[in-house]
Amino acid sequence: MPPTLSGSTLYDNKMTVAPHNKYFSILLFIILLMTGHLSVVAANIDKADDGYPIWSADNIQMVYLQDSTQFVCDPDHILSTEYRDSANYFLGKLHRELDVQSVFIIVRHVENGDAFRMAHGVGNKYGVGYKDTHTGLVIVIAVEDRQYFIAPGRGLESYLTDLSCNRIAMNFIKPNMRANNPDMAVAQTSKAVYTLLKSGELPPATTIVADDDDSLVDLIVLIVIIVIILYTWRKGGGNYSGGSFGGGFGGGYIGGSFGGGGGGGFGGGSFGGGSFGGGGAGGSW
Repeated sequence: MPPTLSGSTLYDNKMTVAPHNKYFSILLFIILLMTGHLSVVAANIDKADDGYPIWSADNIQMVYLQDSTQFVCDPDHILSTEYRDSANYFLGKLHRELDVQSVFIIVRHVENGDAFRMAHGVGNKYGVGYKDTHTGLVIVIAVEDRQYFIAPGRGLESYLTDLSCNRIAMNFIKPNMRANNPDMAVAQTSKAVYTLLKSGELPPATTIVADDDDSLVDLIVLIVIIVIILYTWRKGGGNYSGGSFGGGFGGGYIGGSFGGGGGGGFGGGSFGGGSFGGGGAGGSW
């Protein structure tokens, strides 16, 4: 719950919120919304019999557009923070190193219980991937519908074939979802896709977490960047208007072909205009 405003004063028999508290509340709301701790669900979203929303390509929130480090859409809050972060970690490496834009959606219900249409609908609606390479990827798990689908973009189909998608599902999605473990299903699948496209081999279906050494490096880099931003802001008298953080990791390859290396940064991301032609694999558990 949002904090109770304590700076209110009575004036002309009306309750007036002190300006500083009003601005604080607005700022807090924006922070919670951007960090995923607060979600806004339209009142007209259809509900299933169990009361949970029915999601489609038209109403699912693309968190990546608000935060370029977030590739997992989890509006029903199914995942634990640890495993959502692990999935984002590997999907981030997939983007930075191999130029593959991805969206991993895990919800309780999708429209008509059709994970295939959900995956391809999201991919084509938002243009997941890049217009010149079409290396996008959308994965959907609908927990209560007991359906899933792995959909590679047109340019990724030759590297992530229907057979490969099915192997990933058989090894990582189906057994974990049958065991009622969506955390592991999402984390392992994300790691498996990255490993397969990076090395050509699938990892064993064991507990998968982010590499400690790489996570520590990422944390140190993040702290250094925050310190630089704060120093620049203070030096400029509180006004920060310069620069942006670009670059990325080049030289990644998929099946022997080199990618351009996706750009990194803070703030919202953007999709590049990729398209999906119907490839992939899905089913139930």
